Amino acid sequence: MAKPEAYLSWIQEALDEDYFSRVVRKKVRASGFSNASIAKFVKTCSLYDRRTKRWNEMKPATAKASDLSAQFLRIFKEVLSAFGIGDRTVIDTLSATTENNDSKTMPELFVLGEGSNFSAEDMKPSSKVDYIYCASPCKVLTMERTVTEDILGQVANYAWRCFAEQGNRLYVYSLAMTEEEVLPLQYDRNGVLCANGVNIHDRPEDFVRLILLVCSPDCATLGFDTSVYWKGSKRYIRTAGEENELVEYEILDSRHFFYRRELCGHGTVCWRVKDPEGRLRIIKDNWLIEGCDAEKDLLLKLKGVDGVGQIVAYEEQKWTISMLRGMEDHTEDDGRADRLFRRVILEAYGKPIDKFKDRIELLYAFRDAVAGHQNMWKQNIIHRDISINNILIGGADAPKGRRGILIDLDVAVQWEYWGSMPAVDVGVGTRAFKSIFVLRSELDKKEGRMPLAHDHLDDLESFFYVFCCICMSQDSQHTKIECEELQAWEDNKPVNAMARKYLFLLSSPSWHNHINAFFNFGRAFQELFYSLRDCLRGWVESKAAMRRRRERVTDLEKIRRYSDEHYATFLGHIDTAIKEVEDEERRWKPIPQPISPSTPRPPSQDGVAHMDSGQQPKSSRGVKRKHNQRGADTDGEDLDRDDAAPALKRPRTRLWAKSQPGATAPAVPSEPSARRQSSRLRTGTKQLQEVPPFTNVTSSTLNGRRAKSGVKQMGATNSKKTAAKRGQKQSASARETTTAQHRREVKGHRRGRSASSRNSRDRYRNVTIE
Repeated sequence: MAKPEAYLSWIQEALDEDYFSRVVRKKVRASGFSNASIAKFVKTCSLYDRRTKRWNEMKPATAKASDLSAQFLRIFKEVLSAFGIGDRTVIDTLSATTENNDSKTMPELFVLGEGSNFSAEDMKPSSKVDYIYCASPCKVLTMERTVTEDILGQVANYAWRCFAEQGNRLYVYSLAMTEEEVLPLQYDRNGVLCANGVNIHDRPEDFVRLILLVCSPDCATLGFDTSVYWKGSKRYIRTAGEENELVEYEILDSRHFFYRRELCGHGTVCWRVKDPEGRLRIIKDNWLIEGCDAEKDLLLKLKGVDGVGQIVAYEEQKWTISMLRGMEDHTEDDGRADRLFRRVILEAYGKPIDKFKDRIELLYAFRDAVAGHQNMWKQNIIHRDISINNILIGGADAPKGRRGILIDLDVAVQWEYWGSMPAVDVGVGTRAFKSIFVLRSELDKKEGRMPLAHDHLDDLESFFYVFCCICMSQDSQHTKIECEELQAWEDNKPVNAMARKYLFLLSSPSWHNHINAFFNFGRAFQELFYSLRDCLRGWVESKAAMRRRRERVTDLEKIRRYSDEHYATFLGHIDTAIKEVEDEERRWKPIPQPISPSTPRPPSQDGVAHMDSGQQPKSSRGVKRKHNQRGADTDGEDLDRDDAAPALKRPRTRLWAKSQPGATAPAVPSEPSARRQSSRLRTGTKQLQEVPPFTNVTSSTLNGRRAKSGVKQMGATNSKKTAAKRGQKQSASARETTTAQHRREVKGHRRGRSASSRNSRDRYRNVTIE
């Protein structure tokens, strides 16, 4: 698992001299601890020597973190006991048993908490260190190890675990302690607030205040969102309802189901809940930069729009980062923007699009999500973060238009004219699905170029990568597939990811290395891939030419006309694939054929039962009945009789058999004395005229441009060859001839693909993104 330092942008707050008195002392007093009681404790505490003004045994000679940790533990316990804080416990992880401690992920002192904001009433923290119960993680080190960014990064790991495990943290306090001083730290969604160090010997009262701060009995002071709480054995969120009234939502599974990994950033957390009426809802919390379009404002504008997640209610702003830091009255002099807490309540939908039930559900969801994006575009809203996790499958029995739902408008923006559209930004979106020009923007900024605006074509390109990622990372039965191409799209260097996507989209990648993955989904998906890639090639070429000319379109009507054509083309290709898959499903759905024992089928002249019109041929791969089971059916029919009804033949593919459970039917065995033959060569069989689904078709199908008539001609040719060999055994010479012919076809197919690739390369040779 990646370390959170990689996701952390360090922002260290510059503090004035009165921060400690203005913030720390004020919060400690608000928790119920007066200055007089703190001074009395220091005066009577046996661990502090007022004559030497030092904490006992806290000597520079004690240059081991384990010894310091044990000494600080005694001070913490003494403070908790003296001030009656019974629901906080401090554990020295260095002295804990190995089975309860992982030194790489645990701080030296671990403050455990109890209460309704930590866990259920009947759950008590055990001696095992668990971040679910963490109130504050505290670091112990020696003076030789000065507090550097490395130390801040270690404590960031502890804070990140608190955010990830608990879900209801607004910020996390921590203390970095040495034998001489203590450094208070506050981690939130804007980085780390690093206050001035306090000498623990010269200012013992302030040291005690810091201990009371990180062990506060008030969960709000510790940085918890107290609207998320346990009651009995269930967890709840109290927030706004549809009529703006306070509603208690029950959290399903008592845990958040989505958490954004970054410590510094949006900090998105999603909860799956149900309201008092039992309706499923999603509650989404995040922190947005001040001045950005609020997601709730965009969702309110998209109320009732198909293909887009619908808002139920929202909660007005409660906190800002500056407020939580106690800096709300102080202006920022470094140009850094503040962050505001947002909470919206949304309708609940299905799983992400890559968790589809079957191929048709995948295409339905994909189609309606693209249409939903067009609906947003018509409202002057651009999404800018198209990804697999942001496309959900509609709920059960969802109507057309809502079978796929586009969610997460965190980085979406609204614009009124072309000049107000935001420029492409490599920092916005999900790396694997970013368009070529979004990835290219990093170099544009370094070269002093003005990047193009982020428009609908960038998002349509992202939709294409979503489709490719789904089909190239798994088969239709959700079996995972390792794909080097997809890994390259997530390269940490945007320029490398851009180069791979450039080759994948604009050149002709080797079909047997990458595009072969689409065989797993059938011919319709192969055709859809080529169709979408072809149209995107032209669009990217046009944007590249526009970029070279430094041209910016400003006519809204012209933009609308072009975008309508783009969406119509993109959706038209998806609709064609949907129709073909629907036809395949109907064609290959096994239909039970009633058999009447009183009217047996007469055998043909060649000894094999004939088929009715439109019935599929029988197969020798059926389950044979044992001899002692013959005639055991209730109707008394012998399944080994030559006049028995032929079984339906399934398509010759394992994938189809997996997707159609129970489709295998017993087949009529061949003559006992006859050698086992291919079903295509067995006499009396009528060959199919069309290619079944999930079949690895030949070159004319792979290039995505063959007419259906070509399919029928190929089927007719195969039928003629089969009819010529009826009633004959395939000799060794015949098999060799068939094999040689197959090799010639494959060789010709590859030659055709190579020629097609050369033509494509020639066509797009001049399409460069300089």
